[in-house]
Amino acid sequence: MGRPRKLQPEHQKLLGTVVDAEVAKLAGMAVSAIALRRKQLGIPAFRKHRDKSVLPPRQNVQRTVLRTWSAEEDEVLRCNSGRRASRILGLTFLVVSSRRRELGIASLGRSGPAPLRSNEQIQELYARLGTGKAVARELGVSKQRAQQLMRRAGIRMKKSKNQVVDTNP
Repeated sequence: MGRPRKLQPEHQKLLGTVVDAEVAKLAGMAVSAIALRRKQLGIPAFRKHRDKSVLPPRQNVQRTVLRTWSAEEDEVLRCNSGRRASRILGLTFLVVSSRRRELGIASLGRSGPAPLRSNEQIQELYARLGTGKAVARELGVSKQRAQQLMRRAGIRMKKSKNQVVDTNP
């Protein structure tokens, strides 16, 4: 293997304006060598959608455009997922999800773990609803998770008709 090549000025001018792989191909060097040189010079990596004329790189500036939302648009947000609403309204998902947060509209998709419930709340739910399946539906969790919560709350569930009990020791 030969000596490492020196980055030529015409290739150095390209750093940060195109992806490192493209500069490496033109210069006949490894991508890691190009990335290292770019970092040594303090040049940020190229990003396709960065508008260099508006902001310098890595500067946190809030670019808010005030928008008046109609009642019809808010209704679209309430009745559809964020992704679908963004397609219907022709807006970005970020704009739609921000407005949904302002209105207090919960996500229709996966929204993270269900809120923790006390043992007393779980016992009350089971007493009111009667089945683990109904408790799971009410809590928005799987049947298995509802069973875990009910066991933690001290509830002993009855075996269903379809459940097979293993009698082998």
